[in-house]
Amino acid sequence: GRPGASFHDSGGFFAYLDAHPDESAVYDQGMTAMTVRRIARIVPAYDFTPFEVIADIGGGRGHLLRAVLERAPNARGILFDRGQVLAGAEQDDRVTTLSGSFLSDPLPQADCYLLSNVIHDWSDREALTILRAVRAAATPRSTMLLIEFVVPDDAGEFEASDIDVYMLALVGGRERTQDEYSDLLASSGWQLRRAVPTPSQTILEAIPATDDLEPGTSHPNSAVTTR
Repeated sequence: GRPGASFHDSGGFFAYLDAHPDESAVYDQGMTAMTVRRIARIVPAYDFTPFEVIADIGGGRGHLLRAVLERAPNARGILFDRGQVLAGAEQDDRVTTLSGSFLSDPLPQADCYLLSNVIHDWSDREALTILRAVRAAATPRSTMLLIEFVVPDDAGEFEASDIDVYMLALVGGRERTQDEYSDLLASSGWQLRRAVPTPSQTILEAIPATDDLEPGTSHPNSAVTTR
């Protein structure tokens, strides 16, 4: 079958939004409301202070990035998303905005990459394209954080099972288990270091695969073990 959005636009859900600004505005407002509700339960669970440059890929209007920068006062941010989304972002002296598509455009270099509720929007093929694009932009010492619902071993207890069906029907994406995320990361030049639980979602911390590190160097998070 095909995702429902493809019956309205052959380019898929986000191409449809680009062509329908009024509906895109409603979608963006909904995503903003969801992000704001979750920020206070997610951001305190991780230490962002080691990073100098933090890039939020597909970061919407920047609410998550600004909350992260509040906890990392010496860092600066890069907000990357579609142009019409960034048009609604608040101006911030510590944040540079970059317009583009993470499926086709080069991504900025950063010490830390945030991808919040991005990968679940896509099939494995597109997810790998996104993760490889981040890896191409990253340095050997960069860290990538995926913020997602993670399907437990007992899927009957999965709180976001309705979102899983919604993702599949609308955009062809899906929620995944930790092992499935680990496999995606391994296939795109990353290594899953640990899963950080929060009262809302899970932060999946990934670093460049060991083979990609320069000889004689180690990643700053190399001492961390995967849960």
